[in-house]
Amino acid sequence: PPSVPIARPAPSAPEMVRVVAPTSLERGYAFVATLEDGRPFSVTVDVDGGGEEGGVGEGEELTVPRPVDFLATTAVPPNGHWKDGLCACCRFGCGHPMLCLPWFCPFVALGQIMTRMRLTWLANPARTRSQANRTFRVLLGLEAVHLAISFVFGDDVDPRKEIFTAFERALASIALLLVLLQFYLIAAARRRVRGRYGIPPGDCCCGGCCDCCPDCCGGAAEDLCRAVLCG
Repeated sequence: PPSVPIARPAPSAPEMVRVVAPTSLERGYAFVATLEDGRPFSVTVDVDGGGEEGGVGEGEELTVPRPVDFLATTAVPPNGHWKDGLCACCRFGCGHPMLCLPWFCPFVALGQIMTRMRLTWLANPARTRSQANRTFRVLLGLEAVHLAISFVFGDDVDPRKEIFTAFERALASIALLLVLLQFYLIAAARRRVRGRYGIPPGDCCCGGCCDCCPDCCGGAAEDLCRAVLCG
């Protein structure tokens, strides 16, 4: 992929900077550039060249206002499609946190994605920062309950057993509710990601077949590919 261009000061206008287009871009396309000190910002192509619809050619200069707001990263999720496909789970290696977390601790992975998107633990838009910050703690607690139930049951449950204690029935009911909640949160969070980045609906059964795949796609869209296990 093209390298991130560096914006240089415009000699004739100190409040403007010059950016060289990394490739041929249509009018309205946004790409990332950095100032000379390394701070990244978004540049939107808004010129009348490059054909009927306007745009800019590779190597041409754009003059844009010096940025005031900056991005947290030089990676910007694309609009209209997922950054990675369903079969790209191992793109960053089989031991990558965004692959291991959904597989072993799905609620933790969902907590990272939903907190980044400022959602409550039920995947609704958070009204305050405290609500968004509470999301990860709630889902971490649900994961702890899920792991505790798995530890209690283990692999010793006999499906032919006809009589279960009240304690076992209660744990089984909680485990079933957690599974249903997990599928709901995967679908809801995926719908929020699609709405944010203009991604058309599809793959509606993905979360039911493999909870790892939609979490990986959502994590990539939210730029969590540089995340660590406890980050």
